[in-house]
Amino acid sequence: MKNAIQNSRLLILTIILLICLSSFTPILSFSKPCIEEATDEISNVSNMNLIKNLNTDPSDEPGIPEEYWIPENRTYMSDKQINELLEKPKHSKNYELPSRVDHTYSKHMRPIFNQVGGSCGSASRICYMFAYEINAHRGVDGSFLEHRYPSHFTWLLTSQGSSKDQMAIFNGVPNAGMYGGDTFSEIYGGEEIYWPSIEEAPDYGWMTGYDQWYNAMNNRLEKTEYIKLNATENLELLKRWMYNHFDDTDFFEGGIAGNGVAMENGMQTVRIPLNEYEGGKKIVLNWGDQINHGATWSGYDDEVGYDFNEDGQITNDIDITDDGKVDMRDWERGALIFLNSWGILWENKGTVYVPYRLLAIGTGSERYPRPMDAELYHIRKNYAPNKALKIEMEYSKRSNLKLSIGISEDITSEIPEKELEAHHFIWAGNGEVPLLGKWADGKMHTEPMEFMFDLTDLQEEINTSKMLKYFFKVETRSGEGILKKLSLVNYANSENEEINYPTENIILESNNVYYFSFVVEPDPQSKIHTEGTLAWVRVNPSSTLLGSFTIENIGAAESLLNWEIAEYPNWGTWTFTPKTGQNLKPEDGTCTIEVEIIAPDDKNTDFSGKIKIINKNSKSDYATISVSLSTPKNKTEYQLPLFVRFLDNHPHLFPLLRQLLGPQ
Repeated sequence: MKNAIQNSRLLILTIILLICLSSFTPILSFSKPCIEEATDEISNVSNMNLIKNLNTDPSDEPGIPEEYWIPENRTYMSDKQINELLEKPKHSKNYELPSRVDHTYSKHMRPIFNQVGGSCGSASRICYMFAYEINAHRGVDGSFLEHRYPSHFTWLLTSQGSSKDQMAIFNGVPNAGMYGGDTFSEIYGGEEIYWPSIEEAPDYGWMTGYDQWYNAMNNRLEKTEYIKLNATENLELLKRWMYNHFDDTDFFEGGIAGNGVAMENGMQTVRIPLNEYEGGKKIVLNWGDQINHGATWSGYDDEVGYDFNEDGQITNDIDITDDGKVDMRDWERGALIFLNSWGILWENKGTVYVPYRLLAIGTGSERYPRPMDAELYHIRKNYAPNKALKIEMEYSKRSNLKLSIGISEDITSEIPEKELEAHHFIWAGNGEVPLLGKWADGKMHTEPMEFMFDLTDLQEEINTSKMLKYFFKVETRSGEGILKKLSLVNYANSENEEINYPTENIILESNNVYYFSFVVEPDPQSKIHTEGTLAWVRVNPSSTLLGSFTIENIGAAESLLNWEIAEYPNWGTWTFTPKTGQNLKPEDGTCTIEVEIIAPDDKNTDFSGKIKIINKNSKSDYATISVSLSTPKNKTEYQLPLFVRFLDNHPHLFPLLRQLLGPQ
């Protein structure tokens, strides 16, 4: 009887285990495209042998064994920038860094997931970084489909004239709901593609629909920036970004970053001893010899450590590299958190600790060494397009097509004075197939493609108070097509006026260049107006002060004011909430800007200056707010009654009562 019960229990457990394993099949799918041997979770040290081109975009984070190069458009922060950013918050109430910051499970982060195919570059930068940054700015939940951003919208264009960053800047990225999936699209396909080469993906699907492309236009990247992680100051700056975006109050949380890591041929992880902080978790012991994977830095922990030189202690002040000096390479305590796109079964449920020392040591082979760095994504805040093109067209051989947009202040000009290439459409698409390619339904879609281009960036440094000429440029090689419809949508007023191109169904022949243009009336001109002053007297050094002023659009009735605080005094530590704004209409009335300043620590000093607020639509239009602050001139002034000091620090309140009290 006892054996029968045990056998029954064993049978039940076996059935449950089989059900659980079958449910994990999608989670384990990364092993097929990304790794030849699964990580040995039983062994204390794991050796990871990864196949060629594990996951990097050759144009951004190359994973090519023969060579490695740094992209030309990579901009590193200078020492001057780093020092200025480190100096700025020194008197802030948020100056002290916590020992640990981890955004892995933040409300704004999408859940840990498995990338599809070799898409790690876009998985790390778009699915994690771009999504988190834009969600942290908007204060929304990253678990919702409408707050996730797909890898394949950018990744499928790899090595086809546009990088993921360029696409996120020019086109923006549609949310997962609009695209039909948060990695590949259930509509446009891509699940079966390991690498988007001409051989493997000659006919993958492209997204169509005005709503889809308009959604992308509103989710945009402004720029990327890099920090070399080869010095303690640079590491501190990254940690400050992670803590609070360099004290940027336009975000609900601090930031995350990205990098390329060498996981091929020799990467090892090791378990932290159980008696140590974070015991049992995995930490990287050393990298491999080839950078081949896109990583996300989701946080840091100053207390995580490992005894790398096996001397029985964990130190940051002993020369363990035997090079005659003590620097980051000798640190055994402190680590970044590497958030991976290989699902929750990888290492520490999807993450692993990367010691600070490995940042300074760098990655790559002896022949192709590379210092480690952090890429920052600066998203466009409160963004809305000013003007856009709506295009409906078809073309027989999409890889023989290049599209551009342009603008001219001379409305008689036949060609644009300023031109921008339309990323996603620069001789792209691999095979010579129709624009829409083959979708997830297995069919080649030959119907016209509907898409949009934002024209707003063309207007930078352009005076929109006069008539301007906008251009749509089509360049062809072999093939043929039809420009079925073309229009310009003007979002510069509340009516969203749509101007139709006078001709439809225009034949596009091979080996040609076409210009289509619109002459557009001047935008209704916004004008900025401010009210208020900021004056504080008898202020204790380093104290926190509050104030406010208002901004208003007093321009034309249909105008939209986009404003930004461009300058403010270099004394004290300033925080403005908000610091920028979009589409303020005259009928909206005033917008209140809350000001917080931490006073300088200088005693017996008078400070003065101005805050400059610019109209981003017309930079010659700006307003200023006068600012003054004085610290006590003698000890008796510290003893003023509390209520009188309150009046002095808030001169705009109770003016009659202040007059009665008279000068102090």
